[in-house]
Amino acid sequence: MQQAISTGNWTLKRFRMDRAGVSQQLTRLSYISALGMMTRVTSQFEKTRKVSGPRALQPSQWGMLCPSDTPEGEACGLVKNLALLTHVTTDEPVEPVRRLAMDLGTEDVETLTGEEFNSGSYLVLLNGSILGVHRRPEWFAQCFRHLRRLGLVGEFVSVYVDDVQKSVQLASDGGRVCRPLVLVDPATRQPRVTDRLIADLRAGTRDFHSMLAEGCIEYVDVNEENNCLVALTESGITIDTTHTEIHPVTILGAVSGLIPYPHHNQSPRNTYQCAMGKQAMGIVAYN
Repeated sequence: MQQAISTGNWTLKRFRMDRAGVSQQLTRLSYISALGMMTRVTSQFEKTRKVSGPRALQPSQWGMLCPSDTPEGEACGLVKNLALLTHVTTDEPVEPVRRLAMDLGTEDVETLTGEEFNSGSYLVLLNGSILGVHRRPEWFAQCFRHLRRLGLVGEFVSVYVDDVQKSVQLASDGGRVCRPLVLVDPATRQPRVTDRLIADLRAGTRDFHSMLAEGCIEYVDVNEENNCLVALTESGITIDTTHTEIHPVTILGAVSGLIPYPHHNQSPRNTYQCAMGKQAMGIVAYN
C-alpha cells in the first residue's frame, strides 16, 4: 500500500492491473503550486492522439474550468484546472427528491400508456432514469427551484427544462461541477445580495452559508445554466436576467486569478504565466 501511494504505480498481478500516476505527491514548492495542483482535473484521453476536439475550450466550461490554466505541449487541453468558486458535488439521497417530484404532480411512469407519453407532456428524469411525465414543466421547475432556495431540497440538486428533448432533468448525483451565482429579485430587478449583507459579511456576523439559506445565492450546474440568463455586472441586468456573477474574475482559476490585468494580454501569455507562477519562490513571511 505504501509503495503504491508513494510511487503512483498501482500494479496488482492477480487482477492484471497496471496503472501509473494514480496518486501523486503534492508539490509544496510554494503555496500557489500546492493550490494549483489541488484544483487539477485530468481527463482519461490518450495524450498521444493528435485530436483537437477534446483539447478545445468548450462554452459549457464557462465559470467551471479555467480558460487559461493548462500545460503546454502534449497534455495541452487534456489537463484542466477548476475555476475559483467551482464546487464538485457528492452523492445525495435519491428517494426524497423522487418523492418531491411525485408530490409536485409527476404522473408515475408505471401507470401510463404510450398515448399519454406522446400527448405533449414532458418526461421527468432523475439522474437519467425516467420517473414519469408532467403536463406543466415550467411550473414544476419553478416550484422545485423555490423549494431549493428555501432549503427544503439539497442546494446542489439541479433541475433543467430541456425544450428540445421535451424533458425535465433532475440531478442529485456526485461528480457534477457547479458554481454559485447571485439571484436577481424578479420584482425589483436588483441582486438579492445588498450592500447591507456585504457589510454584515465584512463584520463577520454572517457567512456564505447563511446567504445560501436565505436564497440570495444559489449553486447552478452546467445543465441548469442553460435555463439561466446571467449578467456579468449589475449594470448589465435586463428584464429577463435571472442571475448575476459574484465577480467577473471567478471564471479564472486560483493561479490565473493572480495575473494582473489578464484581459490586456495575448491569450497564450496567460497560459505561460500559469505554468511559471507555480515555480515562483514561496515566501514564508514578509518584512
